[in-house]
Order: sequence, then C-alpha cells, then structure tokens
Amino acid sequence: YAEAHQHKMEKLRKWLAKHPDYAKSNCDEILYIPVAVHFQRNDDGSDIPIDPACAEEMALSQIDAINADFNATNTDITNWEDGQGTWPDITNGSSCVQFCLATLDHPPGLGLSNGDYAITINEYDPIDNLPDWAGYMNWFVRDITNPLGYSPLGGSGNGDGVVCGLAYFGTSNCNGTLSGQYNLGRTITHEVGHYLSLSHPFDSGDCVTDGDGIADTPLTDEATYGCFNPGESFVNCDDPVLWPTYMEYCDDACLYMWTEEQVTQMDGYVNNSLTNLINSSSSKCSVTACLDFAVDVNVTDESCLTGEDGSIELIVS
Repeated sequence: YAEAHQHKMEKLRKWLAKHPDYAKSNCDEILYIPVAVHFQRNDDGSDIPIDPACAEEMALSQIDAINADFNATNTDITNWEDGQGTWPDITNGSSCVQFCLATLDHPPGLGLSNGDYAITINEYDPIDNLPDWAGYMNWFVRDITNPLGYSPLGGSGNGDGVVCGLAYFGTSNCNGTLSGQYNLGRTITHEVGHYLSLSHPFDSGDCVTDGDGIADTPLTDEATYGCFNPGESFVNCDDPVLWPTYMEYCDDACLYMWTEEQVTQMDGYVNNSLTNLINSSSSKCSVTACLDFAVDVNVTDESCLTGEDGSIELIVS
C-alpha cells in the first residue's frame, strides 16, 4: 500500500508541476463527485438503529455541510477572517470539488430506482470496499466511537470510501445520536481530505520533516484537540499551529478552513487520479445531468398530399 500511495503522489506531483497555474480561486468547471451512503450493520451482525427518513435527512445534511466546507461558504468561515492575523501569510482556499448524493443508475438488486437517493441501510456488514459501487465515493456509516472515522490515503473510486461513526455523521440529530462535540459534519470533511490525498500536518511527529508535504501548513509535531477562540495562537515548532484546518483534530466548531495549497493538491488529485468518479457524475447525479444541457428542435410539417410524413427531431448535446 505504501508503494502504491507513493506512486500516486509522484504522479500527482508531476501533474501539478506541469500545471503550475492550476490553483484556482474561481473554478472554471465544478468537479462533481457522486456519493453513496451506506448505513452498515454492526460488527455482531445486528442492525444499525436508524429509520429510512432519518437516514436520508442525515445524508443530505452531510452533503450540504461538506459542500459548504469545500466551497468555503460555511457560515463559520468568519472565524477564520476574524483571526487570520495570527497566520498573515496563509490564505484559505475554495475547492472546485463538490459532492452530490447520487440518484441515478444504481447497482441492481437493492430495490433502488432512478430518482432514489443512493442510500442503503443494513444491507452490508462492515466492509471498506464494495466493487458493485465503483464509480461512487462511498461513505460507510457505522456505530463506532473510536476512531471517529478513517479513510484510505488517496482513494481510487473502485468501490472504496471513507468510514464515519454514526454519532459524527451529518448535522441532523433526527436519530438522537449526534455528538455534541463533533456535530458539524467535519469528520467526513476530514476523512474525504485523506481520500483526496491529504495527510495530517503533524504526521511526521517532529519539527524537521514536513508532515503533510503542503507548503502553507506550518510544521507541527503533534495533533491539536479541543477548541479555541478565533486567532488564538500557540506554537509547537517554529510557527503558530494552524489548528482551524480540517486536517487537524479539533472539535468541529474549531475546524473551518482549507489552505490554498491543500485545495490545489485535492483538486489536482481528483483531476489526476479520480477521473472515473468525475466521469460517473453525469450518469449518477441528477444535479449534473442538467448542466450544460442543450436541445435543438427541428420540425418538419406533414405534406398536404401524402400526410404522415411530418417529424419532430430533438438534437441533444
């Protein structure tokens, strides 16, 4: 796995080197990724306790939360703006990646029709890869508490995905299980960051090695927990720790930004290694099926002599 990841990252770095102007503050094209959500049975085979209406509400709330986080339209981005003086050389980034809860072209045998959300409940035991769900980013929701979630470091879109505890998924408390500490959907945001190739800033565990390889995340040798006032400053190595980045371990209320370089790497990874997911979006997500959609209409009237020779031709692009 380490060798495979290293190969992916080398490929990504070469791609980014050939596209030095790739970082975009305004996206020319949205990179839609289709998502399927699987509420999975417990380790002992018992059902996870959730009803379909609540599962849908939770899934949609998580889609809204992660899209706001990736697009830097989350309401608490004002906390970053209020405290940015602590990190004057760091700019928050807005990603070109957005996520849609798939509604089309589902795998057969699950009773899901076109128009239904790609949500399954107690169809699967805990498993991190579902080959029938290739072409989706899969979100596996389980009744776990430690860790909050986990993810491959650089996903493939081959039926893999990210795992999230039931108590940390979405922002709706319809099931009565939502954590009071991790209640803004940031566990999925964090794990999807891993799926799109990002490491923790503190992964090296020292003040010498760049733990995540990202130029604009300050070196830190340990994870940060809890919550802080906007702009609150403390140093682990040489510079103030960037605790508001989604790749840290703070409470959800104190995670509210990506850096520009984090966004550049994620967007580059999607373009470089997850084209299968981008290409699947138009056939799996109704939200993208109507974008850039044009129809030309050619009408030929019936002739008076023979009749029945008229036509209406729709040319779709």
